[in-house]
Amino acid sequence: MAGARGRVPAGRGQPGGRGSPRRPGPRGTGRPGRPPRALKKQYQAAGVAAAARHGPLLWAGADLLFVPGLGLDARALAAPGEPQVALDWLPDEAAG
Repeated sequence: MAGARGRVPAGRGQPGGRGSPRRPGPRGTGRPGRPPRALKKQYQAAGVAAAARHGPLLWAGADLLFVPGLGLDARALAAPGEPQVALDWLPDEAAG
């Protein structure tokens, strides 16, 4: 989940996808080929302060696609040359 920007294969995270409040236990992977880790560990490794760990998680069914402050789950990346869409989380200034 390198950075808060990323690209998702076209069609994923669109109709049928959903945003949701954070739930205990989601796991994500920051780089292809790496095992999933708890989001808390991902945030710690990325140096994201606890106060900055807010915003909805983006899911497509049971698949975690995007985590604000971390970016795309590596398992959601499109293959090279495949269509992709970009995601970026911009929190409300008032919520900060």
